[in-house]
Amino acid sequence: MAVQKYDIRKPDGSFEERFWSPVNQPIFDENHQLICILHKAEDVTEFMRLKSLASSTDKLSERLRQVEAEIFIRAQEIQVMNHKLQREIMDRENAENKEQETARLFSTLFYKSPAMNTLSDGETGRYINVNDNYATFCGFTKEEMIGKTAVDLDLIIHSKERQQVLQEIATKGSVRDVPLQVRVNDGTIKWISTSAHSIDIDDKRCFMATMIDITDRKKTEQRLEALNEELEAFTYSVSHDLRAPLRIMDGYADILISDYNDKFDEEGVRTMMTIKSNARRMGQLIDDLLNLSHIGRKEMVSELVNMDKLVHDVVRENFPGAGMHAVIDIGPLDAANGDSNLLRQVWINLISNAVKYSGKQDNPKVAIRCTREPGAVTYSVQDNGVGFDMKYASKLFGVFQRLHKATEFEGTGVGLALINRIITRHNGKIWAQAEKGKGATFYFSLPV
Repeated sequence: MAVQKYDIRKPDGSFEERFWSPVNQPIFDENHQLICILHKAEDVTEFMRLKSLASSTDKLSERLRQVEAEIFIRAQEIQVMNHKLQREIMDRENAENKEQETARLFSTLFYKSPAMNTLSDGETGRYINVNDNYATFCGFTKEEMIGKTAVDLDLIIHSKERQQVLQEIATKGSVRDVPLQVRVNDGTIKWISTSAHSIDIDDKRCFMATMIDITDRKKTEQRLEALNEELEAFTYSVSHDLRAPLRIMDGYADILISDYNDKFDEEGVRTMMTIKSNARRMGQLIDDLLNLSHIGRKEMVSELVNMDKLVHDVVRENFPGAGMHAVIDIGPLDAANGDSNLLRQVWINLISNAVKYSGKQDNPKVAIRCTREPGAVTYSVQDNGVGFDMKYASKLFGVFQRLHKATEFEGTGVGLALINRIITRHNGKIWAQAEKGKGATFYFSLPV
């Protein structure tokens, strides 16, 4: 902008001639909309005076050039400062926009989520905010809940459990999927699954919690537990009651064979032996059913189990002559947590099956191995026996399910069901891979 002349009134009332060089810089936002105009005026009176006298002396001309250069430099500095200020304004606006967007997303997630959400004071436990789903679930309005604690609203049934959850959030920073019972406003007892974490808001510690209603799921679980208990009790009772007549049957068959053997012909003796054989088989089946029922009721004692030692003990104690019929190769086995007595039964059953189903091969072999993966240890028992068709694999772990005829291989069809129940109680998995005529490999994994 051109230099402008102004007459400035002095305190004594007279006027003084002054010259200004104004510089105007527009400031725009990120959408190129004008926000404001920065106006700066430089007093160039001396410059104009020197300029008017420039023709008188070379000295004045040199001074004039110096002043012009100073004015140019100052104008450039002002322009740089203006650009910097404009960038700072835009950066601040962008940051504010991001904060507003984050706040909007948080608000949407908190209030519109299908889950139940609460924000509470980390020190007092008082609700700072709750969403509509939680208020409706509890039978209150939001206004009735904000500013109060769960204890104030009589939601808590087991205060000790609540304190443990709060303590864990305070020390570890979060909890995940903790089942809790609550008493809602009408007195109904319900179940919730709670996940929560600690956050700082304006230098104040708060707890952000997300909950889902698991009341129906808990009722279903309780019904299933009751049904399983009834089924196990029935199985145990029936199996136990069947033992007595079987013992009598087997005993009388022994008496007939020993005391009246000379009165039977060959077919009669064969019939008596068939009775005894089937009585023993029925007795073994009852024992297996009792073991299966017992597994469901037995309390687990979890400890770190030395699997390497356990498997060697099982082979030494239960398969002393295995080397005559099968080569059992035991690789290094990692330790795992579990009930050693129950896991011993798993190894006995798996190794017994491997020895049994590979026994008809020319060179029967059984290989026991272990692999470690993130979160689990997987063990395997491999044989080179008859194998099976994988399309029947889904039947393997059911009670009384057999993939081979009893005349080919002895068994009751309960062993793998027993193993499956034990591994399930350890929160593990069991599966198999096989090919007919080329052996089978049974795997089970335990969490670490």
